[in-house]
Amino acid sequence: MKSDSPIIKALALIDRRAGERMLSTLKESIKDENELVKYFYKLRYDAEQMR
Repeated sequence: MKSDSPIIKALALIDRRAGERMLSTLKESIKDENELVKYFYKLRYDAEQMR
């Protein structure tokens, strides 16, 4: 995700076009993100029931 805005990043995470592959690649880099982005990542991750 290229935006610097945490709101844009959070919205991008809940967009259906962001697939499981993108979520998997973000797994490590999400640790450095804003709490809002982390929350939406976890929400989407749990919704996709990824392991």
